[in-house]
Amino acid sequence: SSENLNWTFLLKIKPREIALQMTQIDFEKFSKIKLCEILKYVKAPSEATSPNMCSFVNHFNSVSFWASSLILRRDSKDDRQRVYRRLLAVMEHLIKLNNFSSAFALFAALCKTAVRRVVNLTNKTRKDFGEQSDVDGQFRVI
Repeated sequence: SSENLNWTFLLKIKPREIALQMTQIDFEKFSKIKLCEILKYVKAPSEATSPNMCSFVNHFNSVSFWASSLILRRDSKDDRQRVYRRLLAVMEHLIKLNNFSSAFALFAALCKTAVRRVVNLTNKTRKDFGEQSDVDGQFRVI
């Protein structure tokens, strides 16, 4: 099924490669946004006056939903933690690539109450992954 494809690809492809592809997608969307569109969006968000800006915001929300869904749809705690860790690794690469939009979309997914509840990382796991896994730390990774 396509859900199994989503789940398995995440563990088979290197986090840096995933981050590079996410950065390419973000760049294509972001490069379409004009300054006047940003100003219109800030004043009154509208698909009619700011279609590219709305597309970029929708993409951010989709990435966050996709990431949280990948974690929440896993049956076992070990699988949820594996996906969580992998997304954390992707987030690190996004930050190195200066793609803060997708990095923060993943961060938002990892901060969701439902995700934090089911992942329930041990103290040892938190130490292994440093500040990146401390989602209460106000995104200290930057």
